[in-house]
Amino acid sequence: MSRLAELPVVGLALVPFVLAACDDASPEDAGAGLDAAAAVDAGGTDAGTATDGAATDAALTPTGEACVVSSVPMGGFDTREIYLEVSPSCGGTCMVYQLDGDPSPGCAGADCADPMEIADRVFCTCRCGGPDPSLDYCACPSTMTCVPDVVTTGGAGIVGDYCVRAGL
Repeated sequence: MSRLAELPVVGLALVPFVLAACDDASPEDAGAGLDAAAAVDAGGTDAGTATDGAATDAALTPTGEACVVSSVPMGGFDTREIYLEVSPSCGGTCMVYQLDGDPSPGCAGADCADPMEIADRVFCTCRCGGPDPSLDYCACPSTMTCVPDVVTTGGAGIVGDYCVRAGL
């Protein structure tokens, strides 16, 4: 089993679309309020009733390429967490995978993430699988792996498996 599948989900919001998985919260706490938040994406369209949203993600998202995160928590990200965000830099979904610190360009101070870690752990992703077999899902590039159950709660447009850089 991958390390990613072991991390419980603790929160999700869509503007920006953020998934945080921490070791110290229960999955039951994570689901509170998710269905309403998951129903609208950053463009104001219904993400919970996607008919082939993953195919659209795959066509728009340069999966595996670097992305810029628009919403960084105070103090930066935590290595116990995984964040997903609708990102203009991807044209789709940006993932921050277990990064320590703030990846913002021009960051100065003790909370800044290591530039090499940013290059490895902040990237465009797409949904490569999920519970609805009628949807089309993206194929991960050879530099990435389809990790099951990255998002396990929320609307049909977000729940599922996502491409993660191989070796993380």
